[in-house]
Amino acid sequence: MPKVQHQFLLLDAMRGVAALAVVWGHLGDAWSNAGGQDYILAVDFFFVLSGFVIAHAYQNKLETGLPVLAFYRMRVIRLYPLLMVGAFVGGISLLVLHADEPAWSLGRIAATTLLAALALPSFLLPTNAAFPANGPAWSLFFELAANFAYAPVARLLTRNRLVILTIMGAVMLAIDTMHRGTIESGWSRDQLYGGFVRVFFGFTCGLTLYHVRPLWKISQRWGVTFLLLLAAILFSPITHYGVGQLGLVVIIMPALVWLGSAIEVTGLLGVWGSTLGAMSYPVYILHKPVLELSTRVFGRLAPGVDWHVWAVIQIGMFAALAWAGLRFLDEPVRTWLTRRLRHSGSSSNVERRANTAPAPVKPGSSPEAPLD
Repeated sequence: MPKVQHQFLLLDAMRGVAALAVVWGHLGDAWSNAGGQDYILAVDFFFVLSGFVIAHAYQNKLETGLPVLAFYRMRVIRLYPLLMVGAFVGGISLLVLHADEPAWSLGRIAATTLLAALALPSFLLPTNAAFPANGPAWSLFFELAANFAYAPVARLLTRNRLVILTIMGAVMLAIDTMHRGTIESGWSRDQLYGGFVRVFFGFTCGLTLYHVRPLWKISQRWGVTFLLLLAAILFSPITHYGVGQLGLVVIIMPALVWLGSAIEVTGLLGVWGSTLGAMSYPVYILHKPVLELSTRVFGRLAPGVDWHVWAVIQIGMFAALAWAGLRFLDEPVRTWLTRRLRHSGSSSNVERRANTAPAPVKPGSSPEAPLD
């Protein structure tokens, strides 16, 4: 009897919780009612989970003949359709919000939008944000960098070497965090370098966790506990700095991924895990431009309305846009591109087997998705 592949649905649910934490944190920032800032640690959780998922999905394929360029093409197909949509919406948002500012010219906004669509930073506009067209794209830039660096050396990454790299990454992250007093970096022009430190630790840690993942199982009842613990960290009104952030990122979050990988969930929790996992990337990559534009509009329409009312409406907007983007653009485009790749003469047999067309989310499925 063929072995049933572990779907890691609890990790999908965790990814969804982290994406929602980022959305809620950005909502608070937009309405000047921010609580704790630990939602920024969701990106570090994404990086750890990304390394784990990439190792699960591609390590064996790369070791058994999947060409590096084929891996790159698959990652581009997986990430870029919605990334481009987010950049386009972000460009429109910039045009509307800065229409009367000469420094935000049409040409500069267009170039910035194009760079955002390619997951590249822009230094053309008078802002410290490295990705002004679509803020969350900064983490995609670093995830792609990690993916592209990983593939050529995947065959060399033994467990012991990964442990050494993870320890090195933790030391570098600790030095950088303690020097600046916070782990937050990577999204801004003046601290763009910090993103490389964060992703180096997170991604290599995730790869290591996959290689040492538990072979035993934990009862499903612990799944809700782990989800609540992650939510408590990311949604907490308490703000950690320095040592506190390091403890959460270097110890607690890897432990949650490692323990969560030992839980096979079914029933309602499995359905929620699959759905949250599928929606996490669309929500994450599409919400920021819509948030910035709608906050300006709502604030002017009814300035006396409590921001929580507008936040609920905006969350509904994000969910609808994410679902539509996933259902009517991301899945069809990825299916079409994958079929074209599979049937092209340049595709190897290994690449064709690795490229499975995405299917609509259903209970029991776990689409490989960026965590980002």
